[in-house]
Amino acid sequence: MTLLEGASAAYCDARPRGSALGVRASIEVVLYAIGALMAALLGVFTGYSLLAVSSEDWLEAPWTGVQSSLLGVLILILGLRISYALSLALREHLRIRRCTPKDPVTWPRVSILVPAFNEEGTVVEALRSTIDIDYPDFEVIVVDDGSTDKTFERAASLAGRHRDRVDVQVLRKENAGKWSAHNFAVRHATGRYLLCVDADSRLEPDALRHMVRAIERDESIAAVAGQVRVRNRDGLLTCLQALEYLTCNGSMRTAQSFDATVLVVPGPIGLFRREVLDRVTAEFGKRGYDGTGGRYDGPFEDDSFAEDFDLSLAVLQLGYGIVYEPRAVSNTKAPSTLRSLMNQRYRWQRGSIQVLRKVMRRSRERPELLRPALLRWLLLAYAVDFVLVPLWLLIGLPYLLALYLSGSAIATSLLGFLLLMFGTNFLLSLCYASTHKDSKWLAPLCVAHDVYNTCFLQAILIFVVFDEIRGTPMRWS
Repeated sequence: MTLLEGASAAYCDARPRGSALGVRASIEVVLYAIGALMAALLGVFTGYSLLAVSSEDWLEAPWTGVQSSLLGVLILILGLRISYALSLALREHLRIRRCTPKDPVTWPRVSILVPAFNEEGTVVEALRSTIDIDYPDFEVIVVDDGSTDKTFERAASLAGRHRDRVDVQVLRKENAGKWSAHNFAVRHATGRYLLCVDADSRLEPDALRHMVRAIERDESIAAVAGQVRVRNRDGLLTCLQALEYLTCNGSMRTAQSFDATVLVVPGPIGLFRREVLDRVTAEFGKRGYDGTGGRYDGPFEDDSFAEDFDLSLAVLQLGYGIVYEPRAVSNTKAPSTLRSLMNQRYRWQRGSIQVLRKVMRRSRERPELLRPALLRWLLLAYAVDFVLVPLWLLIGLPYLLALYLSGSAIATSLLGFLLLMFGTNFLLSLCYASTHKDSKWLAPLCVAHDVYNTCFLQAILIFVVFDEIRGTPMRWS
């Protein structure tokens, strides 16, 4: 039984356990099952084939034997990881499909926090989308973190009361970073729950109701991650990012939600319990930031690019649960140039390394913080991303190219493996698009997406590690 299964009866309206899912949901279940099965079979059989070849190469060509062995192990681990994640994602998807969430007796007050820095082109539309949310009791708090453009003036044009139910505050402070802007907003918030959004995101009108239903499901749930969807799909680069977000949501984030261990509550849409953030501040927060230099104490800290990842892991370390609600959608603006995309992913990857170091440091001091479910997902997600994928780039791809050029018989088998993998990814992309009500026209990009994700995004890790070792300073910009 997972952390949340005991609360399902109270959270969902009654529905017969064996009731039909419907044609669309049944197809989604079949696609998830096919993906999980194919990932396991491809990983096992391809890994076994490469290990068998390596045993023949060790005496005649030791380096080739090493390459073949490592590639076999990598493919085996990757296949089993994907199969495991898809199996859990399938079970979580079934729970979502079979569950009709109940409304709370009284909708609790929510404070929507919007930190902004040089967002003059997007902040007005972002605020309008929050004002138009279909929810009975909420406030909006905008914090301009020392912008050098007209962000404050444009946001201030929407300050005041709207529709006799929504109060919009627009505050200004000295620039210190997104973490401090969040903390400053928390100090002014009056809601029981805090919804953190970005100043370039646009919320769907029903997003907040879905998130409140999810967090009210059980007192052990401290946060809810919403679905982040790319809205500016006007080129190949942004469409690849849209498929990347969709794949992450449909696989890993849905799987992590099964046992309430979602590792990242994304910046564009994340709901938190106020009392849990207060506990995070008491347990882990720094002291002495009183506003000097624009710095304020709070649950968000200043020693990482990835403040959302940092806060999420702090919540999980304290024993609370974090779930994913795909019906709560935030439409965000993705980088449209290679330079801006590389800058974004540099911040994300470097921030992730910084946060993981913090987690290990805390866990050495307090071993009880490294809970089994958290450790399992950290290994499944980041050990693969930061260790196995770089090994694939350095050893796997050159070995495959050498096999192909040499005309080896195993190269034909590996080509078949790649074709089956692309076909499976295509079916899964259709599945994710259906489960997340996104465009199915993203699915044909799955081959280009695999190249983009593995070769381009992972290559940034080299610069990230170099700068982290050198201690290069960080700025929010």
